[in-house]
Amino acid sequence: MEYLTSLPGLAALTVFVTTFVVAKIPSGTDFFGLVAAKQLVSWIVAVLLVFGVSHFDLSAFMEGDGLAGILLNGLGVGLLANGIKDVAVVTKIINGVKEKLPQKDK
Repeated sequence: MEYLTSLPGLAALTVFVTTFVVAKIPSGTDFFGLVAAKQLVSWIVAVLLVFGVSHFDLSAFMEGDGLAGILLNGLGVGLLANGIKDVAVVTKIINGVKEKLPQKDK
């Protein structure tokens, strides 16, 4: 369950699921090249995992963010899973963008 409660945990789970999914792609299939295909699958898996976690209310860090928050956190998890940025930078990006989003009345 700890994989679902933080950005680094979701990034690790994204890498695991992506490896499994890419292994199931037939070896003769070449869409966008192998590296690009892995990254594309990784981004899709990251957003889907964040959607699932948000939908089932499994993590407090995404509470009440809506669709924009799901996409934002999914992109953050994708950045971490693909090794593009580290946790501190992704957290600052997410928090900075969340401040700019319109706030919902609770």
